Amino acid sequence: MLHEVQRNPRKADRIQRAMVYIDGYNLYYGLRDAYGGRYKWLDLQSLSRSFLKSNMELVGVKYFTAITKASNSHKRQAIYLKALEAYCDKLDIILGRFLSKIKRCRTCGAEYPSYEEKKTIVAHPPRRKSEELCRIASGWFPISEQKLKRNQLPKSIRTGSGGRIIRPDDWEHVSASRQD
Repeated sequence: MLHEVQRNPRKADRIQRAMVYIDGYNLYYGLRDAYGGRYKWLDLQSLSRSFLKSNMELVGVKYFTAITKASNSHKRQAIYLKALEAYCDKLDIILGRFLSKIKRCRTCGAEYPSYEEKKTIVAHPPRRKSEELCRIASGWFPISEQKLKRNQLPKSIRTGSGGRIIRPDDWEHVSASRQD
């Protein structure tokens, strides 16, 4: 017996493909402002999946960031980016750059270099809601602290070459929700 294949299944029955875009610096500073030093070891892929409905499939996460200049921050950021690359198979890291600008002190008039991140788009971290994005988006939602707690990377991550990436010590006070 032949069965006719349904050409146009109901929209609700189809799996919808979802792509998530994350502005790394906006997320980082939103987390820092809202929660201090907690939740920096964030599993962006798992967090992204946690927002999807049952009829949705995560096809990718685009994480936009730029390499920081401060030496200690640079080391921790490099460890975090390596951990994301090793652990998150659907995540792409897109590196931007910092634009150098000269600023003037309002008090004394002295000039000093300042850096502004460029080539970064879209984010909605805690307490940093963009009114413009809310107007043009089909919907929006905040990132709860509970979701941040649940979506931390494991303390130790095995790399493809057999090595290990360990969460930085100063991020140690946050316990990962899962271990490998």
